[in-house]
Amino acid sequence: MLVMKNRSSLAAKLQTDKPWAKLRIPRQQYLASKPWKSAGIFRKEFEETLQLAPDEIIDELWDEAHADMLLKSMGLSDQA
Repeated sequence: MLVMKNRSSLAAKLQTDKPWAKLRIPRQQYLASKPWKSAGIFRKEFEETLQLAPDEIIDELWDEAHADMLLKSMGLSDQA
């Protein structure tokens, strides 16, 4: 039982080490979108910076982007 618990936590750690997993997108989408180019930095620098960002910040940015997409789909974007 203890081995399974350690194994699942190791799998979770390995998943979160991947930049695309941290951004909650598939690897192919990550590579195609090249977010480091949009940021104007090298890929390695982008990935190192991304690993420093707390998960809470990534979660908040994800939620905000999702809310923006929903508002746009309803025709209510940027009406404050």
